[in-house]
Amino acid sequence: MHFVFLMLITFTTHAQIFWSETFGSGCNSGTIANGYTTSNGEWQVDALPMNNGANANIWYISAEENGEGIGNCGAGCGNKPTLHIGNNSIDDGAKYSTASTANTEARAISPIINASNYCSISLTFEYLEFGDGTNDNLTVWYFDGSTWSLLEDPPKTTIGSCSPNGLWESRTVNLPASADNNPNVQIGFQWENNGDGVGTNPSSAIYNIQLSSGDVTAPIIACPSDQTVNNGTDCAYQITDFSSLITYSDDCGTATLTQTPAINTEIGVGTHVVEYTAEDASGNTSTCSFNLEVIETLPPTITCPSNISSCDSIVNYDDPIVVENCTDYTITQIDGTGYSSGIAFPVGTTIQQYQVTDGSGNVASCTFEVEVLVSPDSAIIISNDEEFCETSSATIEAQPISSGTGEWNVISGNGVLDNALSPLTDVNNLSYGVNTFVWTVSTPSCGLTSDTVNIFVYETPSQANTQSKLTLCNDTLINIVATNPIVGSGSWSDIDSSALFTNSTSPNTVLYNLQEGINEIVWTVSNGVCESNSDTVLVFNKTIARIYTPDTSVCILSDDFEIQGSPVVDDVSAIWYVISGTVDFENIGSSSPTITYIDAGENQIVYGQNHPVCGTTTDTITITGEQCETYNPIIPTVMTPNNDGKNDLFIIQNLNAVFPNSEVVIVNRWGNVVYESTGYESPWNGTYMNEGKELDAGTYFYRIVLNDAERNELSGSISIIR
Repeated sequence: MHFVFLMLITFTTHAQIFWSETFGSGCNSGTIANGYTTSNGEWQVDALPMNNGANANIWYISAEENGEGIGNCGAGCGNKPTLHIGNNSIDDGAKYSTASTANTEARAISPIINASNYCSISLTFEYLEFGDGTNDNLTVWYFDGSTWSLLEDPPKTTIGSCSPNGLWESRTVNLPASADNNPNVQIGFQWENNGDGVGTNPSSAIYNIQLSSGDVTAPIIACPSDQTVNNGTDCAYQITDFSSLITYSDDCGTATLTQTPAINTEIGVGTHVVEYTAEDASGNTSTCSFNLEVIETLPPTITCPSNISSCDSIVNYDDPIVVENCTDYTITQIDGTGYSSGIAFPVGTTIQQYQVTDGSGNVASCTFEVEVLVSPDSAIIISNDEEFCETSSATIEAQPISSGTGEWNVISGNGVLDNALSPLTDVNNLSYGVNTFVWTVSTPSCGLTSDTVNIFVYETPSQANTQSKLTLCNDTLINIVATNPIVGSGSWSDIDSSALFTNSTSPNTVLYNLQEGINEIVWTVSNGVCESNSDTVLVFNKTIARIYTPDTSVCILSDDFEIQGSPVVDDVSAIWYVISGTVDFENIGSSSPTITYIDAGENQIVYGQNHPVCGTTTDTITITGEQCETYNPIIPTVMTPNNDGKNDLFIIQNLNAVFPNSEVVIVNRWGNVVYESTGYESPWNGTYMNEGKELDAGTYFYRIVLNDAERNELSGSISIIR
C-alpha cells in the first residue's frame, strides 16, 4: 500500500468555545446554588461547617444580581441569573454579611466538563467583586479529576459610580496542561470572609462562564495513491469506505474523518476525485484526495454506414452507430486518409475507419468504403446566342472537357455540323428562323450535363409601300393603308411622334391626333437584324389661321412694328387685310407682316389662311392707334378737287380720330365761311359746305380748335387749283 502525504488544504481557527454557562434565564430569587441544575449538569457548593459561622454567607444562583454585561453597572432582578454570594437570610444580590457569626468559606463547583480533544484551554468569565482585600475575597480553582488547585485570585472590580453594585468586568485565566484532553475537568469559585465586621459590597457575582480551546494546529492527513475498481459489466458503482487507507493524527485528541462523495453515493464509470477531511475538536481541518477510477469490462459495439458509391465528390454520411452499456464513450476516425463526411473525396475508393472507446478503455472499430465515380464535366457553351441576316453558316464553341465524352446535336431548325465531337465546330446549311444546338457531356455511370445555344437567321424583309399624300379637312380621323409584307413585320410611326394609330402594326389602320399642317407618317418593314426599309405618306391636316400677337395699342407716330400669325405650310397661302381703320403693310402675304402706318383709333385687321381643298380660315386683331406726343399733323397747302383720286380732299391726318369734337372753320379771302364742322369725319371737298357747289380757285384760310384741355388751335392757308 502506497500513501501520498499531501496536505492539500489546511484550515485553522481562533480559540473555540466548547463549554459555557449562563445559568438559564428568568427573574428567580433566593435559589441556592448547591444542587442547581442547568443544561450542563448540577452545581454543588463545598462549605465545611467548621469553617463557616452560624450565619455564613451562601452562594445563590438567581437574577437578584443580574448579568448586565461587561462595562455595565450591576443591577437587581432582570432575566439573566448569576452565581453570587449573598446574606443567608435573604437573597438581595451580591450583598454579604460581615457579622462575626457570618464568617464564610464556600466553594461553588461546576458540573464535570469533558475537555476531551481540546487543548490550550482558557477560562473566561464576567464578574463583580470587592469585599475587604484578602479578608473578604474571591478565588478561582481548578479540578483535574483528582486534585483541586488554585488558579487565580482575580483583582477587585471597579465600583466608581456603580456603588454599591460595582462595574461588570471580564477575566480570562489559562488552565494548566493537565486540562488538555481531560474528560473530568471542574471549575470552582471560592468565597471567604472573616466576619470582622469590615467589608464593602458587592461581594462577588459570576456570569457567562466559558471554556475555550486555543488549539490552532490542524490534523495531519495522508491519502493513498490513485485507486482502480473493476465494476464488471455494471456502469453504476456505489462508492465504499476508503477510510482504512487514510492515515491521520492530531496533536490534541482524535480528529473526525469525513469522505466526499459520501459512502454509498452512486457514481458512474470513469475517474472521480475522492476527498477526505480530518477535523479536530477545535475546528482545524486538513484535506487530502486521490483519484478513483471505476472501470467496466463490457466493450461497446460500433456499426459503420454501408459502402457508398457516388457521382458527387462531396460525400455526406451519418456517424457510425454505437451501442454502449454506459453513456461515456468517444468516437474517433482512425483511417488517416484526411477525408470525412461533407468534404470532397478523390475519384476511386477510399477506406473510412472509425473506433469507439468507452470510459473504461474498451475499444471497438468498423470500416466502410466510399467510391467516387467518374462524373462528366459541366457542359458549358462559350458562344453566345447570335443573330444573322441571310447567313447559312456559323461557328459554335464549347468549353473543352477533361472528363466524359462531348457531342453536338441539332434540336431545332437545320444545320450540318462539321465535327459533332469537337468543342469547336462550324455549322452549315442553317435555315431561316431559330437553329438550336445542344452540347452534351456524358459518362457511363454518372449521366450527362448539357448546355444549348441558339442561332437566329433572318430573311431580307419585303419592300415597304404606302400612299403618297392624304388630306384631312374637317375630321379628326383618317384611314391609312400600306402593303402587307410577306417577309418581316411592319409598323407605323410619326416623324414628330405626335400622331397615334388604332393599330400601329396593321397595314390598314386609322390615324388620329394629327398636328395641323403636314404630318410625315412612315410605314417600316423589318425582320430581325436585317436592314429595315420604309415608305412615307404625307397627311395634311387642316390649318387654322391664328394671330399670335394680342390686341394692343400703339403710338400712331411710332416706328414700324411686326405682328405674328400662325405659320403657313405647303399648299397654304396667307393674306392680311383691314376691315376698319387705315393700315399700311409690308409682306402682306407673309405670316408675320410689318405695319408701317396705322390710323388713330381702332383698326381691325384680318389674317387668313387658304388651302385649295380645305378652304379659308381667319382670325382678327384690333390695334388702337393713340396720340402719344404733341399733335402736329402734316396739313396740305394745295388741293385739286377734280375727282382723279389725288388731293381731291383737304385731309388732316388723324384729326377726327384724335380730336372727334374739334371745331373746323374755312373762310375765303373776304372772311366768308365756306366750310365748318364739329369733328372732321367728312373732310372738305372744295365745295361750299361740302354741298356740291364748287368754289373758285384761290386761297382759303382754315382755323382748327382742338378739343384738348388747352383748346390749342391750328391755322393756315389752303389753295384750290382747278
